[in-house]
Amino acid sequence: MSAKHLDYTDSVQKGNFSINEWSKCWINKTIDWHRSIYSPDLIRFYPSHLAKIHQRSTILVPLCGKTLDLMWLAGNGEKVIGIEAIEQACHEFFSENNLPYMVEKVTHGDGLVFTSRDDFLDITIFNCDFYAVTAALIGCQCDGVWDRGSFVAIDPDQRHDYAKQLVSLMNTGGRSLLSALEYDNRERQHPGPPYCVCENVVYDIFSPYASIHKLQTCVLPKERFQSYGLSCVKEHIFNLALN
Repeated sequence: MSAKHLDYTDSVQKGNFSINEWSKCWINKTIDWHRSIYSPDLIRFYPSHLAKIHQRSTILVPLCGKTLDLMWLAGNGEKVIGIEAIEQACHEFFSENNLPYMVEKVTHGDGLVFTSRDDFLDITIFNCDFYAVTAALIGCQCDGVWDRGSFVAIDPDQRHDYAKQLVSLMNTGGRSLLSALEYDNRERQHPGPPYCVCENVVYDIFSPYASIHKLQTCVLPKERFQSYGLSCVKEHIFNLALN
């Protein structure tokens, strides 16, 4: 018997993962998704799918946490904008990377702005609700997006809203690298993210806004998801070019 094809319905999980629950993860240091290395996929695909030749870009990293990828992008000369709902994560990013920074209230609305005071690393993190952020608030439309761990973290019923919000923060013709994780939902042993995102879900959600090209699929090391009870997790990397 052939394996069941996973469709969008398979990806939807009951219940929501609230900001309070995310905050508890940071307080308790149960942040299994954080990696203490630069993303190999970012390093591999950035030159051909995000970088502009002889021109600086503004790269958005949604739901960024304290990812080291912010450092890597800024170290390559990019203006980097992160959006992160948990204030603790923002403080930890700057302190753990020994970056001097300042914190201010956002001009309009609720939230804080964390800005690097390093002369060579242009990094700003908006500590705000992702869906409340506007291009006017961050001061620009972004040229590119690096999404590793953001789309798979949001509740499945928010995916269409997420796509619309992301597009509203990007320039026409902007490009995005997006990571999606796929696994058999029947094996799940926990109720929250990372959620399963099948290939067809990415095309369904983003095709109204962008042309989509899958760059690679690989099977992730079992030990990374052993505690989740998953026997196999595939990671897909997509390139999205905004219409």
